[in-house]
Amino acid sequence: MSTMKAITRTVLTRFFCITAMLAALMSVQAEVCLSSDYSTVGGSTTWSTAHTNNFNMVISGTLNNSSSLTNDYLNILTVNSTGALKNNSGGTLNIAAVTWLDHYGILTNASGATLNNAGQTFLYPNSTLSNAGTVNNDSYMELQSGGALTNSSILNNTSALDNTGALTNALAATLNNTGSGSVTVWNGGTFTNAGVVQNDAMMFNAGGNVINSGTINSTLTLVTYGTLTNTGAITNSGYFSNSATMTNSGAGTYTQSAGHTINDATITTATPLAINGGILSGYGTVIGAVTIAAGADVMPGDSSVGTLTLGALTSSGNYHFELGGVATPLFDQLIVNGAATFAAGTVTFDFVNDFSAKKGDHWDFLAADSLSGFNNLTFGVTGLDSGYWKIDTNGGVATLSITGPDVPVTTPEPSTYLLMLISFACLAAVKGKMGKKSLLAASP
Repeated sequence: MSTMKAITRTVLTRFFCITAMLAALMSVQAEVCLSSDYSTVGGSTTWSTAHTNNFNMVISGTLNNSSSLTNDYLNILTVNSTGALKNNSGGTLNIAAVTWLDHYGILTNASGATLNNAGQTFLYPNSTLSNAGTVNNDSYMELQSGGALTNSSILNNTSALDNTGALTNALAATLNNTGSGSVTVWNGGTFTNAGVVQNDAMMFNAGGNVINSGTINSTLTLVTYGTLTNTGAITNSGYFSNSATMTNSGAGTYTQSAGHTINDATITTATPLAINGGILSGYGTVIGAVTIAAGADVMPGDSSVGTLTLGALTSSGNYHFELGGVATPLFDQLIVNGAATFAAGTVTFDFVNDFSAKKGDHWDFLAADSLSGFNNLTFGVTGLDSGYWKIDTNGGVATLSITGPDVPVTTPEPSTYLLMLISFACLAAVKGKMGKKSLLAASP
């Protein structure tokens, strides 16, 4: 800090403190200004009036706050390893913008108390934050390895909450992740939920461990590259992507009402994976039963063609297969390790990657232990009339075959070229009569 900046800060602080003293003399409850470069709170201290930290404060003993404690602009509030900050009922702890809370000890936010973080809060190894009141994180909060944050009431996150430690949302507690919020469980971190998580923003398991025995409602983005163990309920109406290991054990359920589930790794489920709406896609494996409701869609593969493997399948939904060639890696496949039962739905095939089908081409697009209700499905091949193809089943294998003459399905038919030529001729005629300016004016 420059000399001039230090002098200016000292003058302003003394001015505010003098103002506070005058107010006190007038029998008005005043805010206490902490005006030394480093204020140290040791022993056991109780504050029942508002305090503002205008410099840097270190808590090495126990500070009980029952009023308002504000860490002001450009200052650091430190709770060291022997310190304890207890924000009691009625108390408010404000970490203002462009300030820091460096926490190494014990921080308690009691029932009826509020912790507002608009600055930078760091929970270092061996530190604890226990919340029985309300915590509002509107800026940045980092839980480091060895640190613990336990929420037993309400934790509202609208910004970044990074975790490499132990984050717990206890029974009957609520974690609301909204707005621009992101909750990230990094490698080595653990997030244990026994309460309710309402995710209307971004939750990212970046190699950590997520254990859910409560409820996770996700309406926007939930991505896992780590371990997800679920004995509770996960509902998705947004975007869920699994690129590692997800396990529904015991009575654990996963239900999608809308949105998109992408499984590019392994989901093991003791209860049926319920896709009641939206899309199921990917090139991973579901070990366990899957139900596809009417109106839901299954698309093997991800951004390109691929194979999706499911357990026993009960379906009234729709299926979409992309065909980019006749060799196995070039087209979508659905493998069902169990019986595949179809009550209704559609199956649509699309040719991709400039592939042109010809007579004799065929694709084993579905393989199951057994097939039933296959006649309840409606089939269609984009770009081909029904006389050019057929569907056969042999045991549990379903095959699409091209039976008609060669058809360049990705190339416009001659009639289309003729129409294009006529259109160009008409445009040329219009250009000749109206002139270039009129043609350009008429162009979109």
